[in-house]
Amino acid sequence: MARKTVLDPMRDAFRKRLHEAAEHLADSADQETVARALGMADALSGMGFAIQRVATADSAGLRDALAPARARGIAAREQLIERSGGLLRLGEAAERLGVTVQAVTGRRSRETILAVPLPNGEWVYPACQFGDAGLIDGIDAFVRAFEDADPWSRLAVLLAPSARYGGMSALELLEAGRTEEARAIAGTWGDHG
Repeated sequence: MARKTVLDPMRDAFRKRLHEAAEHLADSADQETVARALGMADALSGMGFAIQRVATADSAGLRDALAPARARGIAAREQLIERSGGLLRLGEAAERLGVTVQAVTGRRSRETILAVPLPNGEWVYPACQFGDAGLIDGIDAFVRAFEDADPWSRLAVLLAPSARYGGMSALELLEAGRTEEARAIAGTWGDHG
């Protein structure tokens, strides 16, 4: 369906408000915030990060009671992305594996590769799961071992040190060929007590 050329007053007002908010962010953010926001995987993540930083410094201008929790969530995601070595887009993952983008999408659907969604709906692939010869052995078993976990939680568990295994993360266990132990970490995710 073609985009309507008729003026839409509500959308125009929305656009104006978004531009005002973006200008406020650009004027209020410090240099570190600007640099980190520009370095993020997509514009929405960068804007979310900037909102979090500016909201912390200028909380009187933000009336959303959940903003601090959202800000912590954004910061935690950005730390995960950094610890995972960054995120590969679909084409980059396909190239690293030497397969088609359809094959990578199929692996994501079958849960034999770890993928996480960006706010814009795009699925991306943490670089840490790729070795010299494709995926690290056992990543498929690790991903499928979760009973019911969102993709970001799976990534967090993959990278978290495990006291049970001397502080080694599931990723380190996989890299050492200890697939069953890594899978055991995933299998106990969500257990309490």
